[in-house]
Amino acid sequence: MSLIKKNEFRLMTEQQLHGKLLDIERELLKLNGQRAMRTTLENPGKVKLIRKTRARILTRLNEIKRQPQRPKETPRPKESKPATAYASKPKTLGKETGGRNQRHE
Repeated sequence: MSLIKKNEFRLMTEQQLHGKLLDIERELLKLNGQRAMRTTLENPGKVKLIRKTRARILTRLNEIKRQPQRPKETPRPKESKPATAYASKPKTLGKETGGRNQRHE
């Protein structure tokens, strides 16, 4: 019940996601109650799976919420810069070193 494939998230509407979120939260509450009473869970790994699925649903709901707020950007033409031989000025060796690099002596 709690495992939903990634492509199914994309196909679900906001109302379906909210309904699924309520079901998952109820199931998580039930499993956490069993853990608190120190009873043996049938499948302890299911708690982790449910928490991850809940996070995926909340993420998808957030994506849906933000989607209309994004303004469509128009591509701007890139400004072309004149080509130069060097990106910056080439380094020259100082007179005080006698034409040698101080680093490699």
